[in-house]
Amino acid sequence: MENFHSIEMMSWIQFGIFVIGVFGLFIWNRSESRADIRNVETKLESNRQLTLELLRESKDFHARLYALEQKYINWKMEQK
Repeated sequence: MENFHSIEMMSWIQFGIFVIGVFGLFIWNRSESRADIRNVETKLESNRQLTLELLRESKDFHARLYALEQKYINWKMEQK
């Protein structure tokens, strides 16, 4: 009978170790996934900023190009 009790106690200890291990891995996995999400959010934000800067530069370029074309057209009209 004493041998059966020690085997039963051993199985509960093994079960407890298993539960603690699974819980620990669950917590670790959640922290790693949060770190990955923060990394992706940072990359998305930098890409968004880059896109906005390109858009502003594009608008500025077209505005300057239009101004140069207008100057050229006015200069051509004065030459006639």
